[in-house]
Amino acid sequence: LASARENHARTPAKLREAARLGNMQDLIFLAHTLKGLAGGLGAARLRDAAQRTEAAACAGDGNYAELAEKLAREVEDLLAELAAAALNAGAR
Repeated sequence: LASARENHARTPAKLREAARLGNMQDLIFLAHTLKGLAGGLGAARLRDAAQRTEAAACAGDGNYAELAEKLAREVEDLLAELAAAALNAGAR
């Protein structure tokens, strides 16, 4: 879990930047990567947001930026949950 936090600390910013620039290739890659991470962690909301973002970017759907922002917020939520879990584990 610590490696997930470290590996994805900048992911929300990368998602927002890719959406701002209209960089579909990066959006697809990031969303696909997050879909796999979410599946492994059992994070259904993150997985669903990643799947919707990836599909929109692949299709050139105009709402990709909105979906990328939602995905970035889901990643931030997951990172916060992982950090809290790490703190709780350290307090034991």
